[in-house]
Amino acid sequence: MSTRHAPVPGDGRPQMPVEDFEDLVRSAPETVRNRLVFTEGRLEVEPLPDGVHGAVVMLLLRQCVHQRPEWCTPT
Repeated sequence: MSTRHAPVPGDGRPQMPVEDFEDLVRSAPETVRNRLVFTEGRLEVEPLPDGVHGAVVMLLLRQCVHQRPEWCTPT
């Protein structure tokens, strides 16, 4: 079985194999899992959205409910 590696700029070596990243994501707590990113062989943790993000989400939610109230009706 071969191990897949994502390429890394510079020395060309990834921080870890893709399989190890996938295992890490599966075992990470949900609060961290959605923030883990494996790009170009580098492991990164995205920052939490700021307060503006929450306001935008609420604005969009209100617009959706206004346009499609059936989305909020239990089936």
